[in-house]
Amino acid sequence: MNNQNKNEVLFIQPPFITSVIPSYKLSIYKSILEQNKINSEVLYANLFFKRMIDSSLYEKLSIRFKYYKFIEFVFASSAFPD
Repeated sequence: MNNQNKNEVLFIQPPFITSVIPSYKLSIYKSILEQNKINSEVLYANLFFKRMIDSSLYEKLSIRFKYYKFIEFVFASSAFPD
């Protein structure tokens, strides 16, 4: 994304969202913005994170809602540094 254009949006697919099915919502949002001459990008953070850990473990965690506290624990320090 170009820092000179203020009409830019970054859509992020967060980690632990399954990587088996792409996010149609983010693509639709991007398309709507393009129609209105607003630049945007989609960042699939889920794919970056999946490469960092075991692929089968990633998919197991992404489809099980009961792991939400674990997921929060993993990213809490990044989201809320001391």
